[in-house]
Amino acid sequence: MNQPVATPAIYNTKLESKTKTGTYLAGIGIGIKMSSQVNKCMDFTALLTSIYLLSFIPSIALSFFYYFLSVSLALSPAKKEVKELDRFPFVTIQIPVYNDAVIGKSIQACLEMDYPKDRYEIVVADDSTDPEVIAETDKYLNHPQVKIIRRTNRSGFKAGALNNAMKYSNGDIIVLFDSDFIPPRNFLKRAISHFRDPKVAVVQGRWRFFNLDENIVSVFASLSVLSYQYLVYPVKDMVGTPLLSGSSVVFRKDIMEKVGGWTPNMKAEDMELGLRIIANGYKIVFDPELAAHCQAPFSISSLVKQQMRWTYGGLEAFKTRAKEVFSSKHLSLFQKVFITFIVSLNFNYMLILFQLLAGLALGILNILPFGQMWWLIPVLGGGYFAGISYALSNEGNPKLAPKGIIATLLIGVIVSTANTYAIARFFAGKELPWYVTKKHKA
Repeated sequence: MNQPVATPAIYNTKLESKTKTGTYLAGIGIGIKMSSQVNKCMDFTALLTSIYLLSFIPSIALSFFYYFLSVSLALSPAKKEVKELDRFPFVTIQIPVYNDAVIGKSIQACLEMDYPKDRYEIVVADDSTDPEVIAETDKYLNHPQVKIIRRTNRSGFKAGALNNAMKYSNGDIIVLFDSDFIPPRNFLKRAISHFRDPKVAVVQGRWRFFNLDENIVSVFASLSVLSYQYLVYPVKDMVGTPLLSGSSVVFRKDIMEKVGGWTPNMKAEDMELGLRIIANGYKIVFDPELAAHCQAPFSISSLVKQQMRWTYGGLEAFKTRAKEVFSSKHLSLFQKVFITFIVSLNFNYMLILFQLLAGLALGILNILPFGQMWWLIPVLGGGYFAGISYALSNEGNPKLAPKGIIATLLIGVIVSTANTYAIARFFAGKELPWYVTKKHKA
């Protein structure tokens, strides 16, 4: 009788063979899958590295742009001559205020102007809800040169307050100061001298800062404005597109009325109005010697909110007036391109943030070791650091440059993150709350 032993043995051998083959094939499959994942990871890191390195091209170009401006402007400082006035047009100084206790100092400084007292008035557009601020402005209720204008609501924010103030303004020339600005005594005479040229519709003055060196935040805040006004504004003036910086600015009233006044609810109502003015063929001039003192933000919260409003507002203003600018017969193609370039500088914040995060990731992965990336700091930031040094030298405080560079490296990261968020909100179509920059009471 045959023993059925061999059959199971043959069957088990085949089964074992199939099992080994399956295991082998499964192993190959896992290997292929893992290899594919590794390749995808390698492709991603290669792509990230390539984008990271390419992102330095505009940053390096901008840095060299600042290098060039710093050197060329330092070698050829241009000061605009001022001629004595032979006539004194009636002037209205407008000061919008919302809960800024410093308003009294600004009003007092304006009352001390070296200008015939019967040839100018001060209109305070007071939207305040703070009893202390209201009491401060009430001190001037019976002053013959001062008008205190109040509204029942804050419709249109600053632009709304200024449009309302225009109803009470009798001047042929309108001067605008924010509530913390302290102008020098010769401000009106110097500003009005520019209107000898009938083509000039607006004169933009410069800002200086009382609290430049209060802390590292105020250093950064001050230098971000000073470097822009010392380096970029002269170029904008030369090109014929200086636009506006919202305070220390002087208008012809009739031009303001012709272009429609201020647009309510704009985050950067100054830039939006500036675009409208030049698109309509009127001339704006920048006078770097026409300077008034003000306060710089001194807390991270105030700085971030101010920077976000300026960034969001700049994009909003450009979007609102882009069609008008590009279709304008009064602007050359070069001017239109230059305006676009100036607006595009806002995207540098996104670029800085990307370079920081991507560089950190590549450094951790040891693809681009940190030690190999230090050389980028003088290349990328050197132009801006040169601009800082140039601005501080003109402000008579060159020794503050090292602190300015440290402030830029430390605070710049926070500001870049905040402004990237503001840009994201703008493109997502989400409104940005209106932020008021906090001021010292002293």
